Amino acid sequence: IDEARLARALELEDETIRWVEARPTLVAAFLALYVGRVDRARPMLESLRRELADRGQEAESPLLTLHLAWLELAVGELPRARELSDEALGFAALGGMWSAHAIAFGAIVDAFAGDTDRCRERLAAAAAAVGDQDNCLVFEWSAIAVALLDGAFGDMEAVDAGTETVGAFYEQFELVDPVHLSWLPEKIEALVTL
Repeated sequence: IDEARLARALELEDETIRWVEARPTLVAAFLALYVGRVDRARPMLESLRRELADRGQEAESPLLTLHLAWLELAVGELPRARELSDEALGFAALGGMWSAHAIAFGAIVDAFAGDTDRCRERLAAAAAAVGDQDNCLVFEWSAIAVALLDGAFGDMEAVDAGTETVGAFYEQFELVDPVHLSWLPEKIEALVTL
């Protein structure tokens, strides 16, 4: 990460921009999360989340809230991750966007919690919600949930099958950012096992 360029982008940020995905603070928070800088990512995500809530723009915060849930899950805060994941699902319904994403991420939380039935229900609901759209995060998060759940039971055939859609999606690209490949170790383990 080019810290000087990132600092400059944050310095020039226009806080009146209503579309949160266009805010340098959100991009900086995502980058910090992707490289494991939880101490940096959390305050930025929380600050943007509060700002949106203060403005009554919760319907615009599902993606931000899902990334905050991802952060909390990564540091072992399962109850907080569940709370944020459920909150993001509500915000997605409110805004009519990001529903498939929120459902798919909820499946990851369910897999971590060992809630097999709920995880499978959410995986089916995420697939129905995304339909025939090419949506990498929904594919990724669904694949992660499948890999966690079925891998815990040693069902490597299910892990292989459950990660096939996301694998096929990314095979069309010459280069893929590693943050999008968090499901790959489980896929490789399944293929080696089989």
